[in-house]
Amino acid sequence: SLIHNLLKEYYDTKIKYEKVVANYHLEIQGIVDSSVIKDMATEIYEKHDQVINSKKKLIALSPNWQSNFGLSSIELSNIQTSISDDDLVLMLVGSQSNAMTESEHSYLMAITKNSSKLHKIKLSRKEINELTVNISNTVNQEEIDSVLNIKPYAINDAYQLYINILEPIKQPIERSKRLLIIQTELMNEIPWTILPKKLPQKSIKSALDFAEYRNIPWFGEDKEVVYVPSLSLFSIKHSENSQSLAEPAFGISPYITKSKSQIDNSTEAVGTQFELESFSLLWNKLVYQGGITEEQLEKLPALPSTQNQVNSMLDKLSSKKLYGLKATKDNIISELNNGYRTLAFATHALVSGPFKNNPGLVVRSEISGKYDLLTLSDIIFQSIKADWVLLMACNTASPGVGGIRGIADAFIYAGAKRLLISNWSIEASASEKFAVYVRESTFDDSFSKQVADAKKKMRADKNSIIYAHPMFWGAFSIMGHF
Repeated sequence: SLIHNLLKEYYDTKIKYEKVVANYHLEIQGIVDSSVIKDMATEIYEKHDQVINSKKKLIALSPNWQSNFGLSSIELSNIQTSISDDDLVLMLVGSQSNAMTESEHSYLMAITKNSSKLHKIKLSRKEINELTVNISNTVNQEEIDSVLNIKPYAINDAYQLYINILEPIKQPIERSKRLLIIQTELMNEIPWTILPKKLPQKSIKSALDFAEYRNIPWFGEDKEVVYVPSLSLFSIKHSENSQSLAEPAFGISPYITKSKSQIDNSTEAVGTQFELESFSLLWNKLVYQGGITEEQLEKLPALPSTQNQVNSMLDKLSSKKLYGLKATKDNIISELNNGYRTLAFATHALVSGPFKNNPGLVVRSEISGKYDLLTLSDIIFQSIKADWVLLMACNTASPGVGGIRGIADAFIYAGAKRLLISNWSIEASASEKFAVYVRESTFDDSFSKQVADAKKKMRADKNSIIYAHPMFWGAFSIMGHF
C-alpha cells in the first residue's frame, strides 16, 4: 500500500513536471520579458526536484522498485500480456535508435500474444521519405478550386510501401482482428490505412476515373486500426472504458449556420464547390513570432456546416452543445472537466507554423465574440475523463512542439482515452458526409468499426465518385488507448 502511494506520487509529480516543460516550450516563443522566463524556469526546477524526491523515497523503500514494478524500459512481455489473442502490434524501429542516416534500413516488428518477429525493410529511410512525400502531395491538395483539378492519388508509390513493408507479414495481418500501430517517428511518416494491397486494373488519370478507387482492397479496411501514441501504455493498466460513444456528451462549433444564399454572398466563405476546413498555406502566411492575432483569425473561412457535423456525431446521445457565439474558450474550458464521456469539436485546427506557434482549435473570444484559440497549453492542464474525443478538424495529428506531437496528443495528455483524428486538411462537405455515415452505422458497434464502415460508405457514395479518392476518407484515424 505504501509503495502504491509512492508510485502514484512519483507519477503525479512526473506528469506535472512534463506538463510544465511542455508549456514552457509552447509559450517561450512569444515571451520577451526575461523575468517571466525566469519564473517559468524556476517552476520547472521546483517540479524536477519534486520528481527526484519522490524517486528517492521509492528507492529507500524498495531499491529494486523499477524492475519489480515494470517501470523501466518496456519489455516484450509487457506488450504481449497487454494484448488479446486477435491483436497484432506493429512498430518500426531503426538500426541505431533514432540516429539513422538516410541510407540505413528500418525494421518492422510484428508482435502477437505468443510470438514476435523482426523483418528488415528493403527500402531505405530516404526511399520511404520520398514515397510518403509523393503520397502526401496527392492527399493534401489545398489550392484546388474545382473537383476536376484534383490530382489522382499516388497509388503506385503507396503500393511500393505496402509490398516492401507489409506484404512480408501478410499472414499474421490476415489472422488479426485489431492492428495496434505504435506511433514512433518512423511510423508517423507512413499513411497506413491508405496503402493498397493491389493496384487498380484501370489507370486513374483524372476525377472521371475515381470510381476505380472503390475496387481497390485497402490495408486495414476490414480491421480495427488504432494508433497507440506511446509504448508506455503497454505497462499501464487502465480502467475499462467504453468502446462506443457514450453519454453524457458535449459538442462545440464556433461557427454560425448559414443558408446557401448567405454562404454564396459571404466574404468569409471561399465557395461551396471545394471548401477546405483548414488552410495551412494561409496559416503559414499569417504566422509570426508570438502568435496569431484576432484579426488574422477572422480571415479564416467560415465553416457553416460544422454544426451539422456535431449534430450527426452526437445524434443518438444525450448531449450539451455550444454553438456560435456561445462556443467561447472560457465556456469550453469550464465544461471540459465535467466528466463528459464523449467530446466533439468541429472547427478549424491550426497547426504550428514556422515559428513554432502554439497550435490550437478555433473557438470564440469571451470578450469580443470574435475568434480565439483553444491552445495546446489550454488543453493539457485539464482533467478530461472522456472515453472519446471526436476532432472533426484538420491536421489534428500534425506535429506540435515541446514534446507534444499535436492537438491529439494534448487531449491524451489531459486524460482522454481515445480520439478520432485527422492527418491532413479535410474538405468540408466530405467531413459532413463522413459524420452522417458514422451516424448511420450500427450504434451498438465499437466506434472504431463505425469509422471503418463510414469510410467504406464514402468510397461507395453513388452521388459523388470523387469521395472514393483517399484524400476525402483516408484522413480519419483512431488514436489512443487500446
